This record gives sequence, structure tokens and C-alpha cells, in this order.
Amino acid sequence: MAQGGRVRWEFAETGSNGFSIHRLMEFKNGAWSPGSKWVELPDNVALSTNLSRSSLMGTNTLLTNASFSRRRTNFSNRRMIGVTFLPDGTTLLPSASSSFLTLEPLQGPKDGSGNSANWLCVVINPATGRAETYRP
Repeated sequence: MAQGGRVRWEFAETGSNGFSIHRLMEFKNGAWSPGSKWVELPDNVALSTNLSRSSLMGTNTLLTNASFSRRRTNFSNRRMIGVTFLPDGTTLLPSASSSFLTLEPLQGPKDGSGNSANWLCVVINPATGRAETYRP
């Protein structure tokens, strides 16, 4: 990928495994193009769609009716989220909001609230683009 351009990190919903694939896109010559292939998360891991665990599911990052291809399979009418990073390191995320997403197993032990007891939260600072991770 070229340095100094806009980059978007996308997660896509593939079906029963939820949001379980991601890729990078780059903006060049006035259009978005793939900067990487779709990468599958490890087995049984997906992005949480619970707003209290993934605030990015409720912002302007959520796209509906997205279409894409992967491994000769066409997907249509899928949900996708994307976070755009600008050349100066900032993002297009709302600066006044907390921007985070949580990866968790689709099955396994739950806590008292019914959420997965094992998870990884990625918090993105909208002003700097810096990402920090948290685990239980």
C-alpha cells in the first residue's frame, strides 16, 4: 500500500459466522481499491454486534446492502463496517464518541450478563488513529 494516502479497515458479515473477515482498502486515483485480500479471523471468532461491546456498530461506519467477492463467492446484501484513517493519522470517526470494537468467540463461556467471558477490545482514538487493545 502506498504511504501518505487514505486507508480504510473493513469488517464484513459473511453469514452464520457474523463479522468474521476483514481487509484493508486504499484510496487512490479517486476511488477505493483493495489494499489486501480478505483475511479470515481464527475459527469461532467474530466481531461482536452488541453496541455495548462494539460502539462502531452504531455509528456512521456501518454500511448495509454491501456486496463483495471472496474466494469465488459473491456476497450481497451484507452488513459491513469501515474505519477510515487519513494521511495525518486522524480518522473520520466522530471525535466526541468512544470508538471501539470487540472480537469474541462465537461459542464458549459467558459472564453473568450473557456476554463472552473471553474477548479482545480494540479502542481507536479518533483524533490520532492510535489503537489500544484490552483483554479480560
